[in-house]
Amino acid sequence: MKVGTTRAQEEYDVHGNTFPFIDGEANFILEPGEIIATGFMNGYADGSGNGEGSTIVYNWQGDQLDEIWFTGAPTAEGSGMVQEGLPPIPGDNTYTNVFRNYQFNIGFSVRDPLCIDHLVTDNTLPSGYYSAGLTITSAGSVDSAGNVIFQTHDHVLLGAGFEAPASTTFEVRVGEDQGCVTRTYNQSQ
Repeated sequence: MKVGTTRAQEEYDVHGNTFPFIDGEANFILEPGEIIATGFMNGYADGSGNGEGSTIVYNWQGDQLDEIWFTGAPTAEGSGMVQEGLPPIPGDNTYTNVFRNYQFNIGFSVRDPLCIDHLVTDNTLPSGYYSAGLTITSAGSVDSAGNVIFQTHDHVLLGAGFEAPASTTFEVRVGEDQGCVTRTYNQSQ
């Protein structure tokens, strides 16, 4: 879990807010099978500062309402909390039968492949896609039963100690276009 920068209620205007997830650059790596899910609190990450109502506009009427995980309490002592790298910590009361439509939009960009010229891998390589604009040099080993793809424009150098056991899939692609491609997505909720 990643925790963004706290935004106070007085920073919000109805239908007119654009905030970055954090103040500064936010970079996340999603592993295969991981998903992006959103959440927000009516207080600080440690559960303090909670107040009346929601800072994000919502309604509870209509046919297409989303089921939400709603936790907390009327006081800060019973509020839920979030901490980076851990699952949310529920508050005194948790409801899973609350249905609402929140009105917000999320934008993000995906960079594929990573914009680097020379990639060096000397450790155990978990399953994944490894790419570089010019070269990949590796003395590492593919995880047992792993699935590893090296893709580069010029060449791949496999050093002493590189290992791909018989139960693994290891593929090298050379000469394919390695230009940096950025795709931008916007999701409305």
